[in-house]
Amino acid sequence: MLEKLADGTFPVADKLAEMSEYYGFDGYFINQEAQISVAEVTLYQEFMKYLRDKGVYIQWYDSATKGSGMVLYQNEFNAANSVFVKNDTYGQVSDSIFLNYWWNKSKLTKSKDLAISLGLDPLSTVFAGIEAGGERFNQNYDLQNNIGTDGQPMNGIAQIGTEFVHDGLDEDLGGTDTVRSQRRLSMDDL
Repeated sequence: MLEKLADGTFPVADKLAEMSEYYGFDGYFINQEAQISVAEVTLYQEFMKYLRDKGVYIQWYDSATKGSGMVLYQNEFNAANSVFVKNDTYGQVSDSIFLNYWWNKSKLTKSKDLAISLGLDPLSTVFAGIEAGGERFNQNYDLQNNIGTDGQPMNGIAQIGTEFVHDGLDEDLGGTDTVRSQRRLSMDDL
């Protein structure tokens, strides 16, 4: 995927840009949850910048880190993962980051502060990740942790769906008829 030709182009990035234009979607969520080499850290940054410069929206997942390429979830926007969004060498590398799920008030506050110090809008650059349906009905997220002292959100919120969205819901709620009733009840309550 990260093949770079002598002329500085990335064939896979060119094809990804072509696909997003052809099918009319905005961009890609890059989830690198396998260790990469230190050389690939730099190559990834170049690859994403190249793709972004073609007008494709890129969101990086809080996974691989700058120093070693190891997957070390930071659960916040910090010096270890900010290089995949913006850095001194390449400038703006991607559009945003989706933070791993184990954030808290302190981590989200520091994330907001770092984004601002880098000249980035934390509401459109840093997304506190939540897994829609993850852990079934036992969510560990408290979205109030993303509310600043001024009562406003500090960072964006992004959710990713799991198999829960389509698999096992009727069993969890007591069968298909119950699911339909729950859906009607929800709509009626709006």
